[in-house]
Amino acid sequence: MNEEYNQEKLREAVIQHMRFMKRLAGGRRFNVSFDSISRLDLSTADLREAVFTGTSAVGTRFRKTILTSADMFGIDLSGADLRGAEMTRGDLRGAKLRGANLEDALLVQADIRGGFIIRAGKDGKLDFSNRSSDATVIQDAKLAGADLQQAKLGRIFGPRTDMSNANFKNASLRNANLSQSDMRGTNLMGADLTKADLSHCVLHGAVLIGSVLQGCILEGADLTGAQLNGADFDGVNLANVRLPISLDSLDKSLQQILLEHLKWISTSGAVGAQANLECVDLTKQNLPGVNLSASQLGLSLFVGANLKEALLGMADITRANMSDAKLFDTKLRGVKGDEAVFTRSDLRKADFSAMPLTGTQRDWPARLRGGNFTGADCREANFESAILTDANFFGADLRGANLKGAVLIDATLDSADLRGANTDGMDVRGARGLE
Repeated sequence: MNEEYNQEKLREAVIQHMRFMKRLAGGRRFNVSFDSISRLDLSTADLREAVFTGTSAVGTRFRKTILTSADMFGIDLSGADLRGAEMTRGDLRGAKLRGANLEDALLVQADIRGGFIIRAGKDGKLDFSNRSSDATVIQDAKLAGADLQQAKLGRIFGPRTDMSNANFKNASLRNANLSQSDMRGTNLMGADLTKADLSHCVLHGAVLIGSVLQGCILEGADLTGAQLNGADFDGVNLANVRLPISLDSLDKSLQQILLEHLKWISTSGAVGAQANLECVDLTKQNLPGVNLSASQLGLSLFVGANLKEALLGMADITRANMSDAKLFDTKLRGVKGDEAVFTRSDLRKADFSAMPLTGTQRDWPARLRGGNFTGADCREANFESAILTDANFFGADLRGANLKGAVLIDATLDSADLRGANTDGMDVRGARGLE
């Protein structure tokens, strides 16, 4: 270790780097190779093309830091805060990321494979003392919402990693050990998962379209609500895997279930039976105007389904996957929909407002904590008083939407269009993307 930095010295180095990038006098590339910047703060700094080779950055804050094309070879980022950091094309080979928080980080085309540093020792001989760390390991870390499209990953992941809603589209995860990881809503479209260990992983709402799972270990994995179109399960043992339930395997036809549900609603439960379609695959079903009020739809798959003008008030759609669905003018008042997925869905004029409770002065708000509305068309949708804590509206069209009194604590609103929206009384404490 050559040098120990404090916050003031680090700030001066950042300023010099800015001058260097602008080709101004007095500029100098940010280079803290083999130095310690542990537990200091580099949040929001522009450090593209900076050099961190072998740097100790344990517990360092890199919140929304720009690290595009930075050399972070062999860096120790254990416990570091990298939420929202931009690390596109970064060199992270041999990096230590145990316990790091990479939520919403951008790692497109980053190189996170193994690597080790060789240095000359005091006796002049080559020092391989850090050889044991040649394999980058992300274990007990948080990668929720991170974008790792086309990243070079190698065998870097350890068990118990939070990868929920992360983007691994077309990434290689061959032989990766992801056991017991949280992969809810993870995009694995076209990913290579050959011989990867996904045992006991939770993959609710994950996208596995066109992914390669040859020889993959799925013992005890939960794939309910996952999109599996075109996934290659060659050589995979599915005996102890929870998969979406097909309509053909139900003891009643969908038409019978819907008819009995209508009787149940019209007679206040005296006749008929409540519709229970939990974990059922209803992909691309054509159900415009269907009445599924107060039904059980948790973890169901409505991907690409037509639910235009449907009645879903007070339904349980917890963790249901409604991505690419047609939900124009659909009534979803008072729904229970934590972690439901609505990516790219047509939610124009959809009604997520509170449901008045008969015989009381109370209203029952729609609960959509952790809901995923990425890229959804929510023009003129009604979210009045809805509970949307931790919801993701990245790139959503919310023009003219009613968000009066909505709870958006810690929500993501980056690139969302809120022109003309009613935001009176909206609670946005900790929300991102409103600056």
